[in-house]
Amino acid sequence: MSVQVRTTEQWQDLSSDEQATLLAQSDLVFAGGVFGETASQLVNYAMKGQLPNLIALHSDKKLVLTSQLAGHSVLSSSLDALMAHPNPDVSTEQWMAQMVAKHPKQDAWLTARFFWLGRNSQNMQGLIAHLHHLLTNEAITEKPELVAQLRLYYQGKTYLPEQFDFSSKQSWVALLDYETGERPGEKDLLEQICQQVNNENTGCVSVLTAWGEASLDAVKLLAEHKKSISSIVSLQNFVIGGAEHRQTVTEQLTELNVPVLKAIRLTDSTKAEWLLSEAGISWDSVHYRVAMPELQGISQPLVL
Repeated sequence: MSVQVRTTEQWQDLSSDEQATLLAQSDLVFAGGVFGETASQLVNYAMKGQLPNLIALHSDKKLVLTSQLAGHSVLSSSLDALMAHPNPDVSTEQWMAQMVAKHPKQDAWLTARFFWLGRNSQNMQGLIAHLHHLLTNEAITEKPELVAQLRLYYQGKTYLPEQFDFSSKQSWVALLDYETGERPGEKDLLEQICQQVNNENTGCVSVLTAWGEASLDAVKLLAEHKKSISSIVSLQNFVIGGAEHRQTVTEQLTELNVPVLKAIRLTDSTKAEWLLSEAGISWDSVHYRVAMPELQGISQPLVL
């Protein structure tokens, strides 16, 4: 089994003939987080019968709905129902079992999504094994392993909300990041920020949460401890809580009444490349890195 990986930028650098050749050489195409022109192109290829095996996740809705195996659609349920976030009231294992029980015909797609949600190297290996299984029906031993959608990371340790003691410091600076924030490389940035903040009276804690409803729960958690929260630094893009929960999150931030600053994590260039760049951050990312967060009063953007 061989795996070829292409970013959307690398895909766009290919000519139409090169794109078609690459797809023709592929037994299955997986698309994760694909939007814009690339998503439209893949949909067109699928409609022409050039993508008989396609699994698309967390991408443009049209592309996701094009997911198919052997030319047959794998999605017959409501996409909104399939995209539900883990229920915080049950274990992740129970939630995954409940989702498959509710949507048994979408088991193949759901299992791929569960692996994708895990995001660590073990889950990515499981995802590849699962995609290979969809083609060959060979048995696999890997199972998706998800962590809680809301966690706190402090001084090298991870805590569930009920395990963390906000009273241990007079005040806290909260770094609001995605659920992937404790991965190697990602957590290094959080730790470096907190090293500059931590002192005898002020603590710095990272709040790691999935986008959407889980982010709303994170802001509610901070609001419950608003007497201890001195400021929030958000590394999340777009709007906290997603479109569905944007207004409620904004109300919670208003209730907190503390400075909420925007931090921009460099993911598409090195520090040296950014410093030498005439453009700074890419122009097509300004709307979701700077403009949309400002809708919730998240301002003073700073590249970290």
